[in-house]
Amino acid sequence: PRCSRTWQRRRAATSGPTLAYDCRRQTKRNTAPSVDVEIHRNAMRPTFALLPFLLAGAINALGSVDQGLLALVPADTQMVASIDVASAGSSEFGQHMLKHMNSNDKGMQDFIQQTGFDPRRDLQTVVFASSNPNGPNKPPKTVVLARGTFDLSRITASLRTMGARVDQFQGADIFIMKQDRHAIAFPETGVAVFGEDEDSVRGVIDRLSNPSALDPKLVQRIQTVGSANDIWFASPSAPRLLTGAGGPQFQGSEALKSILEASGGIQFGSLVKISADAVTRSPQDADSLASVVRFGVNMLQSQGQNDPHAAALASSLSGMDIQVNGSNVHVSLSVTEDSLEQLAQTAPAHAAR
Repeated sequence: PRCSRTWQRRRAATSGPTLAYDCRRQTKRNTAPSVDVEIHRNAMRPTFALLPFLLAGAINALGSVDQGLLALVPADTQMVASIDVASAGSSEFGQHMLKHMNSNDKGMQDFIQQTGFDPRRDLQTVVFASSNPNGPNKPPKTVVLARGTFDLSRITASLRTMGARVDQFQGADIFIMKQDRHAIAFPETGVAVFGEDEDSVRGVIDRLSNPSALDPKLVQRIQTVGSANDIWFASPSAPRLLTGAGGPQFQGSEALKSILEASGGIQFGSLVKISADAVTRSPQDADSLASVVRFGVNMLQSQGQNDPHAAALASSLSGMDIQVNGSNVHVSLSVTEDSLEQLAQTAPAHAAR
């Protein structure tokens, strides 16, 4: 959209550089040619089948902060990540990944043929947000927001054909799938919302006119990591996958569970810069976390004797710099684009898909 109404309201309700919106920059990003999208019954099984293809197109591409989508995430978001697929063309490695990604995947090709939607071409930005609206001991809920080119008349007709129930909320149609109750909506031109339930999508629509403030710690981390990276993630609290009952269980896993805050990102260029930061409970925990990271790199080096992919990965990680400052751990790594392309070429076939 060209400086959409979401931005108009957001700018009126907020202030500060984090939530500022550059209409000229957004307009430039949204000049992709129109493309028809048709979703057939078999193209969206399970219900959220669109989502894996969106992720497939995004996760191997590039990213940055889309403030318009970020403005719509839940106020209690505990983990947010951003990927800008449209910026892939600015990096040689991004072009390499987009060219080779899923090229031999029949499911991907069938999806593109049936829908006319190629996420490598038509998807612009994806934002993932995870929150705990039911309390810290309950499973988190994830909402995914995507910016791209969508033919609403054909998509919505297909959703109805699949048996989706249609509810209206503040003038927007919400499609609730019959089998799994997942919900999909297109609250503004070029914006799609995927939620685990109807309430998650209703919340996004409500924030079009009633924006809510994110956790200040999360905003601060987004300011730091989002402005410096193409792909980034930020969390103002310990990631649940590290602290929950189903978290990692191995020698040294307790060091991962000591993480209180985390963020990281990737900055693309002729030299790709990868970084991650963590705040732990104590300086002792920070030392333990750094040791676990070093141990992991050493394990890859030992596996490299029999595994070409592990050898390539270990070689790429050989220049990793790990710094401990009190309770903080900073990990940084610079890799050439050629090295990343070689690493991608040695990846197992299932990983490439």
